[in-house]
Amino acid sequence: MLAFGGVLNFAGYRFLGVDLQMLLFPVASYLFGYWCQQHIIPVEIHRRRKFAVLLAFVAFIVFRLCYLCEGSSVYNLQINKFPTKLPYIAASCLSMAAIIFFASDTLRNRFFEHIGRNAIFYYAGQGVSTSCSHLISPYIRLEWGIKLPIMFAINLALAIIFSEALRLLDKALIVMVRDSRFWLHKTVQHLMK
Repeated sequence: MLAFGGVLNFAGYRFLGVDLQMLLFPVASYLFGYWCQQHIIPVEIHRRRKFAVLLAFVAFIVFRLCYLCEGSSVYNLQINKFPTKLPYIAASCLSMAAIIFFASDTLRNRFFEHIGRNAIFYYAGQGVSTSCSHLISPYIRLEWGIKLPIMFAINLALAIIFSEALRLLDKALIVMVRDSRFWLHKTVQHLMK
């Protein structure tokens, strides 16, 4: 977090051909998720939800401080994504807080495991939905506090729709290829007679 806050500056340093500043955020997010899985998710639900509310509160305060320092450019998370800047980290922490708050056995076993089994489709669907949300955003003229949850809901709905469509398309293509190989095999056998 210190690297992104400007206390430490890793811009220009490279690791395995990747700018270190762009590598630190995904690694830190992964490690934070692993830590939460080990130490936060197993505890009682009220303690877990207190942690999630505290994380969301701190992220909201950081986001507001960024707004006071930098102005409305903070809300354009696309430009704050690469290289990763503090407003994008705060917005990501809000998402992480929501996941921790709503984590339960039934939700985890159904929805998150389905996403985990179809991760490549959800990764691609999320990218498409983010681009669509970026195009929709200028047409929703509301205060940011109202607009942010609306855009989050639109992005989530579009991500699920696109991901499931990609998953079904993949299944259909696999069946089509399998059937074409079957008919090709039968045709070749028939011609060989």
